[in-house]
Amino acid sequence: MSQPPNQPKNTDVVLGGNAPPPLSGAVLGGIAGVRHRLKSQVAEHRIAALDDALNYGDAGLELIIQALDDEAEQVRLFACFAFSTESELLALLQKGVASWNKWRSHSVRLDYFDVVDLSGINLREKNLRKINFRQCNLSGADLRGADLSEAKLYKTNLGGANLSGANLSNANLNGAILDGAILTGVNLNGANLSRTDLSGFDFSETSLQKVNFTKANLSKVNFSKANLSKSKFIKANLSEANFSLATLTSVKFRKSGLKSLNFSGCNLSGADLRGLDFYEANLSKADLSRANLVRTNLSAANLNEANLIEANLYGAKLENTHLCQVNLIGANLCEANLKSSDLSKADLMGANLNYAQFGKANLTEANLFGADLNGANFYKAIMPNGTKYTYK
Repeated sequence: MSQPPNQPKNTDVVLGGNAPPPLSGAVLGGIAGVRHRLKSQVAEHRIAALDDALNYGDAGLELIIQALDDEAEQVRLFACFAFSTESELLALLQKGVASWNKWRSHSVRLDYFDVVDLSGINLREKNLRKINFRQCNLSGADLRGADLSEAKLYKTNLGGANLSGANLSNANLNGAILDGAILTGVNLNGANLSRTDLSGFDFSETSLQKVNFTKANLSKVNFSKANLSKSKFIKANLSEANFSLATLTSVKFRKSGLKSLNFSGCNLSGADLRGLDFYEANLSKADLSRANLVRTNLSAANLNEANLIEANLYGAKLENTHLCQVNLIGANLCEANLKSSDLSKADLMGANLNYAQFGKANLTEANLFGADLNGANFYKAIMPNGTKYTYK
């Protein structure tokens, strides 16, 4: 007896009923079939569907990315491991920052993806704003002109990467590896560079405003003419760093060694420099107006022609300091120690010199008009008129 023409044959593939199909059963084919099986209540069925999704290009990738939010952990794990090879990772990056970040937020918890290898990748001029490259290997990558603003680059390996002209403003580079990286023309304003090793880098004439350099290794770094206003140098290694002519307004140098450093001509107006050690530092012609230098060690430092208008030098150490032609108008030098310092032609008009120590200091042609000298000690100092003060 012939079979009715409108009924399926025994060998036809058909869409199943309401019951979930068996894992090995044949259902509606193509990407539509994959989508249908992803609606299954059985996690193993959804995993099998994702395995097939890999064969359907961008449409399949979208389904795998969506599966990263699946309720079942084993499905999410499968979706993570779907992007294991270099080509798969590149395909994921092509889907955009949001897709990559969703995958990275899950994969970073897995030991297998502790470090994602993207070494040598070409992301030149790509928009990667807010991307999560946490603990990725981007060594040797071409990132010229890329927008990496607000990117998560925590412990990222950027060794030898070319970041010329890249935008890294407000990016988190805490603990990142930057050995041999090219940073010419890079925008690092607001970036977090704490715990990075930047020794020997040339940041001359670079804008580095509001950068966090906490515990960074900045030995022998050239900051000449750089704009470092409002940046933090807390517990940073600054040995042999060069800050000449740099803008350092409102910076914080807490617990950072500053001995013998070159700050000549730099702008430190309003900076908080309380209790720091500038022993033998070169601060000639520096702008330290209104700076907070309470109990700061400036002994043997070169402050010739520096601007210290209204600076707070309460209890500061200024023994054997070069202060020739320094401007200290309105400055607070209460209880400061200026013994044996050279203050020739210094302007101390209106300064607070209460109980300051000037023993054996040179005040030749200094201006003390309007200064408060209550309790000041000038024993054996050379006074403005050239005479030696002999009263104890």
